Amino acid sequence: MNLSSPLSALNLSNRAMNALSGIGVKTVQQLVDKTVFSLSLVKAIGKTTIQDIQEKLAIHGLSLKGETISQIVSPAVEKMAREIYIGSLIRGTTQDCEDHFKSAIKAALFFEKRLFEEVGSINKDVD
Repeated sequence: MNLSSPLSALNLSNRAMNALSGIGVKTVQQLVDKTVFSLSLVKAIGKTTIQDIQEKLAIHGLSLKGETISQIVSPAVEKMAREIYIGSLIRGTTQDCEDHFKSAIKAALFFEKRLFEEVGSINKDVD
């Protein structure tokens, strides 16, 4: 992803887009120059919005200032992404490496979300 791309290229939630445009953030570069702390000071940006921003940046191999992707993506997701990436290389698909890694992160985040949803529904059944 080009850092000069508009923020809309990240497919952020409406809440995140509105909050970021409210503080004048229009490009991906302007967003990655922000820290979690500076975003947390914005009234309309809470923990969930920050997580949404971090996940969408991580999909593109980006992070907020002062962070690394491994601080955002859980070790399980990172491991799953690597396995998906390696599997796609073994199968000999023709996409370039960056596309493979982005797809792997997206898939791993999706599976992690589904796992938490399943665990949540199991816990509700037990209660």
